[in-house]
Amino acid sequence: MLRAECVDPCLYVEEAAAILRAAWQPPSLHYTADYLDWQFRFPAPLRSCGALAYEGSTPVGFIGATPRTLRLAENEQAAYVVSFVAVRPDWRGRGIASLLYRTLLTSDLLTTAPVVTFAESDSAGERALQRSYPDAGYSLSSLGEYPLHGYLPRLQSPETSLQVIEAPDVEAFHAAARLGTAPQTLWNAPTPDILQHYLRDPRPRRLLLCLADGEPTGCAMLLHADLQTAHGHDAAIMLENLVLIGDQAEALKALCAYSSQYGKASGSNGSVMLPNPCGISAQGLKAAGLRQLPSRFRGYLCCTDPQNALLQAAETNIEII
Repeated sequence: MLRAECVDPCLYVEEAAAILRAAWQPPSLHYTADYLDWQFRFPAPLRSCGALAYEGSTPVGFIGATPRTLRLAENEQAAYVVSFVAVRPDWRGRGIASLLYRTLLTSDLLTTAPVVTFAESDSAGERALQRSYPDAGYSLSSLGEYPLHGYLPRLQSPETSLQVIEAPDVEAFHAAARLGTAPQTLWNAPTPDILQHYLRDPRPRRLLLCLADGEPTGCAMLLHADLQTAHGHDAAIMLENLVLIGDQAEALKALCAYSSQYGKASGSNGSVMLPNPCGISAQGLKAAGLRQLPSRFRGYLCCTDPQNALLQAAETNIEII
């Protein structure tokens, strides 16, 4: 008999990681218990929560919510990212994803905070998401589509007048991240404490600043991710949480070139993946040397209050997890 229950996800990271590894076909992120434990321990006013589905005593599905802080213009709110929705392959087609959503979204654990969530475009998972939030009393607003982009290293580093450095401290990155002013963008707004937690990611993570004449013109997080492939594991360099001002294409090109060199020094081929180059035009992405890859996700903002100001957002720079 199928059932689902709300859980403290920090106590079930082994079960959740096993479900996620079984559910996602390679290439995909390699989900480990350490990674999930880190995700569910973000220092924020909200508490992480999740739900597990069982058949008998066997865990067959999982969903989790991890806290963040979001900003639209001057409006800043504590929020959740709901993600890690996964059902073991042998149990698909039995309504388990909908059961997980229903269990989590109607529980007292999730509170009434806004939710950001992503799904593969035109997938069964997206259809379950589109049904489940309105059924639970949420207003659902699109945050747009996010095709994966890739940057391949060139024989020679592209010429640029910009300098990319690792942020000397979290306060410097925090100040640069606040420079994002596009009024339609729902910005990830990490506090210094949350930035310290980002640096405790079990996968190597760096906070990068892009400088023009010593002044920030952009920032991003560089992530040394572990991918599950058909042949085992592979390292992947990713750029996340982009904030670009001024000449966006030039700043993005400089950040990608720096990240590519970092990857080569770390033993990868120097390619860089950008799951969410938010707010950059197709021309800007091309000018920075990026090309679009087949994978794509759609983002949604979900609120129990239909008047929540965040519902005016059209896009977000938060990482897709």
